[in-house]
Amino acid sequence: MKKMIEIPVRRFVLFLEFLDDFTPPSFPGNAIRGGFGSSLRRSVCASRRERCEDCILRFNCIYSRLFESPIEGKKFAPHPFVFRYPVDEMVYRNGDVMEIELVLIGRYIEEFPYFLHAFREFGKSGIGKERAKFMVKEVKSGRNLVYDGERIFRGWQEPEDFEFVPIGGNRIRVNFLTPLRIIHEGKLVDVPEFYVFYRALARRISLLVKFYGGKFEKKDLTEKARGVKIVKVKGGREKVKRFSSRQGRSMELHGFRGEIVYEGDLGEFMELLRWGEILHVGKSTSFGMGRYVIEKNKI
Repeated sequence: MKKMIEIPVRRFVLFLEFLDDFTPPSFPGNAIRGGFGSSLRRSVCASRRERCEDCILRFNCIYSRLFESPIEGKKFAPHPFVFRYPVDEMVYRNGDVMEIELVLIGRYIEEFPYFLHAFREFGKSGIGKERAKFMVKEVKSGRNLVYDGERIFRGWQEPEDFEFVPIGGNRIRVNFLTPLRIIHEGKLVDVPEFYVFYRALARRISLLVKFYGGKFEKKDLTEKARGVKIVKVKGGREKVKRFSSRQGRSMELHGFRGEIVYEGDLGEFMELLRWGEILHVGKSTSFGMGRYVIEKNKI
């Protein structure tokens, strides 16, 4: 079957072994992304300026390119990375291992060593309120061992080749594992109708292809998407608290978390929906928000 979407993507799994006890917050994405970002900036910042936008190295610095995503003539591009982490609440004891999946996009696949170095430094300073220390025990990408705790190996520089298993039928259950934040007509959506979900996902894929390469043979399927209806909802709006170091203040983010069953003619949407399982959808995806899985619904 001809692929409508091709995006250069590679997934890495970091195995973090804790040296202290750690109780993750209800939304660990902020602690993971924030700790990684702080460690990366300390490692690579040459000018030591408070604001990246005032730095002459802005368009060359790996930190600025990742977190500020500066683009000539456009303020920001979508972040070229996504963090995925365990969503089950649990406590990590000394010696326990947490698996963090890192999704890198486009030319940033080759920048993986910066991510690895930053996580190694992150582990020395610690995560969360407890400042629980950890070590990067190993890193894998698919079947390849990328890092063994001391050495980094080759064989991870090329994008993955994705072959998605189709889901037949006219009904799917979409389980949003982390809060989904979609702004539609200027308002945060509580429960996304399918056409709203589709448009947000198509926009994200289009922007990623525009800035990081690949292809998206986009067709406007909005009217067809309006024919796909919600038949069941389980869940609702969830509040996430996070602290923004850049803005120097606490913030509250809201989004839908739970399950939605959609019914209709879904065939033309499935490839796009499958890519969204990897790349997430909506706002704050680099924190891990907008993560979902699709299952065939037989109800």
